Amino acid sequence: MDAGLAAVCGALAGAAATTGAAFATGWAQREAARITARVEHRKDRRQPRYEAYRQFIDAVTTLIDLPKTATSPVNEQVAEIKARIKEAWLTVSVLGPESAQKAASKVRRKATEYEITVLGVQGEGRIHSDNFWMHRTMPEDTIMQRNVMLAAITFEGHELDEILQEFITTAQTVLDDDGSRRIG
Repeated sequence: MDAGLAAVCGALAGAAATTGAAFATGWAQREAARITARVEHRKDRRQPRYEAYRQFIDAVTTLIDLPKTATSPVNEQVAEIKARIKEAWLTVSVLGPESAQKAASKVRRKATEYEITVLGVQGEGRIHSDNFWMHRTMPEDTIMQRNVMLAAITFEGHELDEILQEFITTAQTVLDDDGSRRIG
C-alpha cells in the first residue's frame, strides 16, 4: 500500500503542478493581451490628439500674429480665427486628457481677451499704425493713444503666447506618455 499511496500522491502533486502551470500561463497570456490592447489604444488615440493639438496651436498662433499681418479691418478675420479656436478647443476637450483640456481652456480664455483688445484697437484703422499714420501729422494725444493701444496689443500678445507655450508643454507630455509609468 505504501507504493500505491506514493503513486497516488505523486499523481496528485503532478496534477496540482499542471493545474498551477495552466493557471499561470493563462494569467500571463491575459496580461500580455491586456498590455497589447493598451498599447494599441494609446497609439490609436495619439494621432487624433496630435492633430487636435496642432490645429489648436495653429489657430491661436494665427490670432497672435494677426496685428502684424492684417491689411484691412480685422472683424471678419477675428471671427474666423475665433471659430477655428473654438472648434479646435472642443476637439481637444473631447480627446483629453484632463491636463490638456484645462491648459487649452486657459489659452482659450486668454485668446478671447486678446480678440477683444484687437477689435477694440482696430477702430479707425489704428491696428496698423505704421501704415495708417504714415506721412500724416498727428496731434500729440493721438500719438499717445496709439502708443497705449499698441502696447496693450503687444503685452496681451506676449501673455497669450506664454500661456500657449504652457499648453504646448502639456501637449508634448501627453503625446510622449507611452503608458509605461504607473500612476499612484
